[in-house]
Amino acid sequence: MTERGGDSHRTLAAGAQRVFAPGYVHEVVNDSLTPAVSLHVYFPGLTNMPMHPSQADSVGAAAASQEVSAP
Repeated sequence: MTERGGDSHRTLAAGAQRVFAPGYVHEVVNDSLTPAVSLHVYFPGLTNMPMHPSQADSVGAAAASQEVSAP
């Protein structure tokens, strides 16, 4: 899996663990054909999770969020 945050890219191996500061924005993607799972655990629990679409997909993500929230 690959973590993208800001201008950096980091390859995550099986069993990798990361700790993030509040407000850290990142994207985790599976760049291979091998199945993978990314588990995010929050403590304390989240009360709000604002979504920050990537710059490359900001138009598509904004449209998708509008479709989901429409009555």
